[in-house]
Amino acid sequence: MSIMKYTLKEVTDKLLEKEFIELPKRLYKGNRNWVCPLDKDIKAVFDPSKNKLYADGEAIRWVAYNQEGEVVGRIAAFYDNEHAFAYEQPTGGCGFFEAINDQELANQLFDAARMWLLSRGMEAMDGPVNFGARDSWWGLLVEGYEFQPLYANPYNFPYYKELFETYGFQNYFNQNTYLWRVYDDDINASIAERAKRLMNTPGYSFSSINVDNLEQVAEDFRIIYNKAWSLFTGVKPMEKEEAQKI
Repeated sequence: MSIMKYTLKEVTDKLLEKEFIELPKRLYKGNRNWVCPLDKDIKAVFDPSKNKLYADGEAIRWVAYNQEGEVVGRIAAFYDNEHAFAYEQPTGGCGFFEAINDQELANQLFDAARMWLLSRGMEAMDGPVNFGARDSWWGLLVEGYEFQPLYANPYNFPYYKELFETYGFQNYFNQNTYLWRVYDDDINASIAERAKRLMNTPGYSFSSINVDNLEQVAEDFRIIYNKAWSLFTGVKPMEKEEAQKI
């Protein structure tokens, strides 16, 4: 009979929540490209008073301890009925995965999330994803570890890809983000010409946001956002209140 190397505890109090939040700070210590999330932003995802997906869904979190009592992993699982049943199979999600490089540990964390989702009627598990909008905490970084991402965009150790794929996760779609450091003396000529042509086109204009006109700015932003994401499954149209909050 083999002894489990790791023990999982459900996050049920402030102390365990702190362990959940502090783990990545320790794992990525000294990594110049990792952008530390604000504690309040992570807490808000799992706060029913702040995350409206709790109205028709649930979430759970675990932290994993080794035999010496040190926190070495974490994961969250969640679902909401509106998104879950938009797929051929009822689909829940897992995310906020962080762990040392150990497949046994990863498997134990993924199993906990999968079995919990199964007990809620979910037949598939998507991950790593967010219990919320796709513009934050969504996806697994597989290239570009030498760059610093935008806040709330994924950044993880390269070995995470193997941990996920060895367990059985398969790539669903690729999402690309781009870094462009702009200097006045090296702007690509074709881009400069394109910008010049656009600025000379009747009907186009550029201006700074005016605080006296924030409602119109928010509505303009919402319209463009919803058109841009209209063909992507699982992305809900942005509501007026959400745009104004941003």
